[in-house]
Amino acid sequence: MARRAAQSWQVLRQQMKHHGIRYRDMIDYMLGFLPWVGFFVVSVVLAHSSFALVLACLIGLGLSIAMALPTFRLGPLTSVDFVGLGLFPSVLIIQLATGVFDGNRWSSVLVALALTVGVGVGLIRGVPFTAVYARPTVPQVLWDDSGFGAFQKRITRLWFSGLALITASILVSTAFAPTRC
Repeated sequence: MARRAAQSWQVLRQQMKHHGIRYRDMIDYMLGFLPWVGFFVVSVVLAHSSFALVLACLIGLGLSIAMALPTFRLGPLTSVDFVGLGLFPSVLIIQLATGVFDGNRWSSVLVALALTVGVGVGLIRGVPFTAVYARPTVPQVLWDDSGFGAFQKRITRLWFSGLALITASILVSTAFAPTRC
């Protein structure tokens, strides 16, 4: 089994090299979700205070700005970028003004719902968020190709389906979870 895994890894590396895909490009794709991961981790780890959600929003907003700047230089921001740049300051203002959010209970719902909406809006607009991450690995002459666009829309639909399922399950589990005493 280990030998088969090593062979699969070797084939993947050869294909990446053949197609000009660098590890950095794959890491950039994962880093695009860093604001959401940062928000979620901080709000859950420090969940027993209102300060946790405020700090999580500040971290999410700072990371959203940091992640959006390189994207903005390459072209228009994705709907996921816009959602991050809108959600984190909105939740921050609402939390400071009212203290209504319980970071431990609702932060996962906020993250999942916002990401699902962001990906869905991008699909409705016909601008899949995955295209921004795919462009550095694809020759520029293919960016306007219908095959490239169709493939990116398919990948984004898969993301949307997965996020919608995750959002529904988190919402149900959060709604029926017992509250803290």
